Amino acid sequence: MKYVKVVVGLAVEGPFDYHLCEKPNFPLRAGIRLKVHFRNKVMTAYAVGFSQHSDIQQTKPVLKLIDQLPVLDSSMLALTQGLARYFACSRGEAIETALPESLRKGRPVNLHTCAQASRRSSSKVTLVHAAEREARWEVYLAAIKETLTAGQSVIVLVPDVQAAIEAQKRIGSELALEPVIAYRKEPQEFTQWIKIHEGTVKVVIGARSVIFSPVPDLGLIIIDEEQDSVYKQEQVPHYHAREVAWMRAKIQKADLLMGSASPSLEMMHLKDKNVIAYTYIPRKDAYPQVNVIDAKHFVTHRKKFGSVISKYVEESIAEELASGGKVLIFLNRKGYATFAYCHKCATVAKCPRCNINLAYYYKDNSLVCNYCNFKLMPAPRICPHCNEGYMRYSGMGTERMESELSRLFPQARIRRLDEEAQERDADIYIATQSVVKYRELRFDLVVVAAIDNSLNRFDFRASEKTFSLLTGLSSLAKKRMLILTRMPHHYCIRSLAEGNHELFYKEELRFRKQLGMPPFKHFVTAKLRGRDEVRVQEAAERLFDELKKNTLSRVVKVLSVSPCERKKLRGNFYWQVLLSSKRVPALVEFLKSRLKKMSFSGIIVTVDVDPL
Repeated sequence: MKYVKVVVGLAVEGPFDYHLCEKPNFPLRAGIRLKVHFRNKVMTAYAVGFSQHSDIQQTKPVLKLIDQLPVLDSSMLALTQGLARYFACSRGEAIETALPESLRKGRPVNLHTCAQASRRSSSKVTLVHAAEREARWEVYLAAIKETLTAGQSVIVLVPDVQAAIEAQKRIGSELALEPVIAYRKEPQEFTQWIKIHEGTVKVVIGARSVIFSPVPDLGLIIIDEEQDSVYKQEQVPHYHAREVAWMRAKIQKADLLMGSASPSLEMMHLKDKNVIAYTYIPRKDAYPQVNVIDAKHFVTHRKKFGSVISKYVEESIAEELASGGKVLIFLNRKGYATFAYCHKCATVAKCPRCNINLAYYYKDNSLVCNYCNFKLMPAPRICPHCNEGYMRYSGMGTERMESELSRLFPQARIRRLDEEAQERDADIYIATQSVVKYRELRFDLVVVAAIDNSLNRFDFRASEKTFSLLTGLSSLAKKRMLILTRMPHHYCIRSLAEGNHELFYKEELRFRKQLGMPPFKHFVTAKLRGRDEVRVQEAAERLFDELKKNTLSRVVKVLSVSPCERKKLRGNFYWQVLLSSKRVPALVEFLKSRLKKMSFSGIIVTVDVDPL
């Protein structure tokens, strides 16, 4: 009797042995799908091995063999196994992450065998550091052309749909071919997957999930804006497409080419260690003049004159408008006011599901949670807590900035570049951080307000994220950029003002090394969530004590137990246990082994490796 070792798309470690009732008339291969009984349900399972013997006395039968040819070849099986080991998920979860939904549900598919004739003996990893997108794409196109000439395929990862469309047009016009944009959860996902698997498509473009595209004979993987957090999966498994791309390039001996205007600390650290090749391309156009304005002095001006911007900024905007220029005001806060409070009892209006301040939107007179979209409309005029005091609004949002600028510059056309209003014909634009996605826009003057909110976040990556944001904003400025901050001497701000990116990376890496933080060590969080705050806290503390008691002190450090940054979100309470190690596989193995021995009734535990 022959046994099949299978895994399923659940958070359970396998493989599990099932027996075949009769011998099929085709050779069995790892990577095929089957139907099996698992936990009293009929499920799609995935074969990862075969055996003539089993240690299980009574095995269940395989109900049905779905495939004759594997939907996962040997390289994809190796990739999903590596993903499971690194990102602390089951092998079945990793496999289902790599497949379209139709295949996960057991839809039959007729596949043809495709030759995997790799001509490479090793892979090369290169980082292209270039502020201008055009410069990076010159490198990408040359690498794509070389790879296609060698008869191999290419995968291109970009941050968003608009970038994918632009990449498709660029590659199509420059290289006279038709690349495919692969979308997840789209009607055409299944047919696209088949085309890619059969080798009729040589260049595949998409967001993070495109890294799993079954292209035959992969020769090159490109990741543009590799520092972008969108490459990190929010759901389980919490994989990072950059890390998965590195794994796949190593398995299939393909080259990995990454580009960014502000590379991640991880990549710059590897560059310093000479682990990866590095190319820096200076900006062709002149860098904008960057002026840093100490906002501490602006507080006095605001109290005296009641203005939301300083006199210097107001004069700079007026000067630019007089010369026919375009102005961008960056303010990373939506709505009119950031919070509402009662002037009598001081109660602040909070989201009942997330326990964070509700933002006031003047346009529809509502209080809105910017995390779960909870809405109170109309916004209450009298405090619902004491029923005596009037509600007042404080904090500066994009709607209020638009109102104030309309008062200061009545002749100017003012528009907000956010999800609610996207008109482009204006003199002054007001935008949140999504403006860096508008790749075609350029402004004569860019004013950055309230950037300290980004720097002061409870996040060890706050400086890195702020630097990346400011770098993106500087690429939109043709002439000048004004940064309002109370920390004018912060190295993140100074590096922009001096046009010296090395200053930022040197200082940030020095701090990270002193504190034992990534990229010098890896962080892993075990996150616990549930409806009962007390039970979640008690479970987190119990897990922390268990890990601390059994820790591998030379390899793994159990650092802390604490509420997550957003302690309550969408009705759930969140706590986390933080661990660190230089070796991720050892840390993940240790954490999995301890979690297996513990039970958390009514509480969900997830593991996030290298959290962002």
